[in-house]
Amino acid sequence: MWLQVTPSQGHATTPLGESEHRIVALLRERTTGHPIADAAVAVEVARKGRIATRWPLAPGFHGNDPAYVGQVPMTGRGTAYRLRLQFRQPGDAEALEAEFRYNHH
Repeated sequence: MWLQVTPSQGHATTPLGESEHRIVALLRERTTGHPIADAAVAVEVARKGRIATRWPLAPGFHGNDPAYVGQVPMTGRGTAYRLRLQFRQPGDAEALEAEFRYNHH
């Protein structure tokens, strides 16, 4: 599993000081290493001490690899975030999740 967060180019800042950030998640089968391209994927984004907001990620590509991509609003530099990636493949009884920390520099 791999997660990338980058500020989107050309997006204006909102009155709350937020701007769009692109989130890209790459998922791979644990046993084979093959890309997972058929999952339902979302990310919960929360600033430190705040309640998370859930954002769906859509199937896409990162280079030639299948990926899950979305845009989420995040505030500026010096802000710490908790990102919880949740995904479920067809036929799975439960969603799997992984948690990441992101400090916007």
